[in-house]
Amino acid sequence: MNQTIRSWSQKFLFILPCVAAVAFVICILFLNFYISVRNTAVVVAVLFIPVFIGYLIDKNHRSFNAFINISLVLYLIMLLQTTLLKGSTLKSIMYFRTSLSDYLYSSTSFIPFASIFDMIKKTVQNEISILSCILNFLGNFILLMPLSIYLKIRKCNIKKSFVVLIIVSVFIETTQLLITFGRTDIDDVILNLLGGCLAYIIIDRCMVRLKNGQVTTDKSSSLQTKDVK
Repeated sequence: MNQTIRSWSQKFLFILPCVAAVAFVICILFLNFYISVRNTAVVVAVLFIPVFIGYLIDKNHRSFNAFINISLVLYLIMLLQTTLLKGSTLKSIMYFRTSLSDYLYSSTSFIPFASIFDMIKKTVQNEISILSCILNFLGNFILLMPLSIYLKIRKCNIKKSFVVLIIVSVFIETTQLLITFGRTDIDDVILNLLGGCLAYIIIDRCMVRLKNGQVTTDKSSSLQTKDVK
């Protein structure tokens, strides 16, 4: 019975991201789908709760490895849509883009924490809502958390993971600068890295505890078997 449940669980964890990936790509290509903060949270939950459950079931199973790869592709698509396309098509981006000089003047910030303090100031002065401020910070903070989870599952150490997080975050901001679309902000990189590193540390601690708990359980079972003999 347990083996049957285990088998069906592994199949479910493989099929779910396949269906989600197809649906997501269809939405982007044909429905001009925009990923809001709420929709992003839903997608992340759908993807990574099964990832963690699958890891607990069997981290070496082929279907789980396939699930990881498919989920990574889906996450990267979501990352592209959220950070660079922002719900727009490439055609509209090229149409509405500004000149580089105007973009550098109005849509860039290379001073660390300047944008964060400015947004807090505007919130205090009621120029923007508290909810908008929180969502902006939270969105950048959790943006690369899923990537950290992938890197940890793939057994990358924290130094390599940190380098990958920097490369991805800087790539996003640099691309926004080159296409003069969105906003290039050093504070986005800082928040991305803080969130990514925090996720890596939390997942690392969870895995260590689970591993220690499994070892303790195995030792107890072994001792009980010896006592019976």
